[in-house]
Amino acid sequence: AALHSLRFRMNVHGLSSVELVPAYLLLAEASLGLGHIVQAEEYLSQAQWTVLKSTECCSATHSLLHRNLGLLYIAKENYEEAR
Repeated sequence: AALHSLRFRMNVHGLSSVELVPAYLLLAEASLGLGHIVQAEEYLSQAQWTVLKSTECCSATHSLLHRNLGLLYIAKENYEEAR
């Protein structure tokens, strides 16, 4: 469902729209839950890049991004970065 959401958002908003970030975050969280750390890292990297390029990203999205990055670093046992 999250992949379908991402594809739909890409078709509607374009490939670099901030509207894609919630779908990337959902996919990253699901990947982390399944133990697919590399895949989660790819989704979070894309989300982070999109947020950095955007001037219209809300603080709630920034918060979710940093929360998921913290979870990624914990899964990678990089506790200093997670903090």
